Amino acid sequence: MLVCFIYCIFVLSLLMEEDLSMEKIKRDCHYLYQGLYIPMYIYKNTTLLGTWPEQEAYTLPPIPYLHRLWEHRETVSYLTTSFGSCYGMIRYCTDSSISVILGPVSSTPYSKNVLHRMVQEYVVAEAAKDSFSAFFRSIPVSTLSLFLDHLLLVNYVINQMEYKKEDIFAQPDTYQEEIIERQAEKIYIRRENEYFNNSLEIEQKFMQLIQNGDPDGLRKAFREPAFLNSGIVAGDNLRQQKNNFISAVTLMTRAAISGGLEPEAAFQLSDLYIQDMEKLSSPDAVNHLLSEAHLNFASQVAGARLSITENHDLQKVIQYVRQHTNMHLTVESVAEHTGFSRAYLSHKFKTQLGFNLSSFIIRSKLEEAKILLRYSGKSIGEISSYLCFSSQSHFHNAFKKYFGVTPKGYRDGRL
Repeated sequence: MLVCFIYCIFVLSLLMEEDLSMEKIKRDCHYLYQGLYIPMYIYKNTTLLGTWPEQEAYTLPPIPYLHRLWEHRETVSYLTTSFGSCYGMIRYCTDSSISVILGPVSSTPYSKNVLHRMVQEYVVAEAAKDSFSAFFRSIPVSTLSLFLDHLLLVNYVINQMEYKKEDIFAQPDTYQEEIIERQAEKIYIRRENEYFNNSLEIEQKFMQLIQNGDPDGLRKAFREPAFLNSGIVAGDNLRQQKNNFISAVTLMTRAAISGGLEPEAAFQLSDLYIQDMEKLSSPDAVNHLLSEAHLNFASQVAGARLSITENHDLQKVIQYVRQHTNMHLTVESVAEHTGFSRAYLSHKFKTQLGFNLSSFIIRSKLEEAKILLRYSGKSIGEISSYLCFSSQSHFHNAFKKYFGVTPKGYRDGRL
């Protein structure tokens, strides 16, 4: 009798301990959601135990994505969905049957087209479409890097265990393996049929013309016969052309910046073209706008070059500096790589442009820093190191001197 009593007490203590652990996880999720505003879900095996915020069943993570996450045995993992968002998972270290799911988060606001695809994937009834869209639009936009930081924070709070981003990126993904298998099969079929993707050669030619600021060269290239075999990236012709447009404009933007166009102007031009493209309803209209974008980017590069200098030697130096901002540049190293003497280059810069080459090197690095601060998830320390500043304080002081605001202030939107 005493043995039975002791056994009952033991079982009850285990159940109470389990209940207390679950209550702690729920409490943690509640407060984490209040700070991050990223939806959170607790599952025990496949049973849903809690959601933050409270929501309808049609906004819960789709079962196929949950199964892909649960296939991972690691403590922390994540995946990317077909609509470009991310879900993350943390396993409870003392009971692997319990998992906390975060997401989805997206690096851009959800467009009507994306939400339409999500409605189909989540199997949402017609009457619930508006509330479904409102739910996902309420989730803060986040870069992948920032989302992984949040995932690691949640893991630390729940498991009291440190995990690094490298550990997450090193994980195998069955979906990636499936993609590799499909890629190999497509390569085999294309080679058997002697059908090759030649888009790289044509892209490189067009991007070089943009970088050189040569709209006339582009017009000539447009008139030349070309048979473009590109990959299939969408289920219908219009979406295929729009996806190709976005990829092309991204390449144009980088080519234009390398050619001398101010980064802010290049990114603004890119945003405007992509916004206008999404309003179009025919593949021909998209292709026409794409041709216009090529010419406009090249023309703006040509204008930017003329606004700095028409001297060919100096244009060569300016292009070299702008393309190598992530290297340790000095007047001596630039002179050596561009084939000029240090004395000639220093004199030419000062007399033709009115400022020193060393000042231009710093300014070019700081312009690149503005791009990274606004459009990447890299920390300020990582950016400082990437651009080869001697220290983070040197980067901080130089940035504030040139732009009147600290790197953090610029990233937070105070400029």
